[in-house]
Amino acid sequence: MLFTIIKDTVLQHLIVNLPDNLRYHDQAHTADVIRAARQYGTMAGLDEASMDILLTASLLHETGIIEGYQGHEQASVRYARKLLPAYGYSVEQIDNIGQLILETTIPQAPTTLLSKILCDADLDYLGRPDYFAISHKLRLEWMFLNNYPESLNIWYAEQLVFLQNHKYFTAWATETRSKGLAHNISLIKALLAIS
Repeated sequence: MLFTIIKDTVLQHLIVNLPDNLRYHDQAHTADVIRAARQYGTMAGLDEASMDILLTASLLHETGIIEGYQGHEQASVRYARKLLPAYGYSVEQIDNIGQLILETTIPQAPTTLLSKILCDADLDYLGRPDYFAISHKLRLEWMFLNNYPESLNIWYAEQLVFLQNHKYFTAWATETRSKGLAHNISLIKALLAIS
């Protein structure tokens, strides 16, 4: 698998080059997305070549944030196009990886099975018990980068809308995360009701 050859190189690139004020878009997020993508890809019965493309896109999907926050998906694709030929990826593989990365842009609109899996993996935490811990990392990141308001009420109100509008694209994510997503929505509603 080509993915295993580049994994350590890319993770080290993130560790060394990511800005210190990124609390959510960091190497831990990348590792989490890889883990979820591998899980969903296995459930989908992907062959080795498809899994390699999926995991490589998962590994590279946030690398562009080193250049800047806005449009980081396009920067991630540029980095992939620069890096991957030296590791034996074909033009077709690189094009597929680039398309997968672009389809993680919010609002997500994946068009293929692989992009559906990657989009579900990217937001897998929305339906997990660690949702609040991870979402507050994103809130801190926005506060550092975008002068986001400190008000928890504003954060939870926006998160409520985001979670209520979220949909999983694969049967596997729907099956494993929908109950947790509904639970997290109910917890946010309760927090807003007591504030």
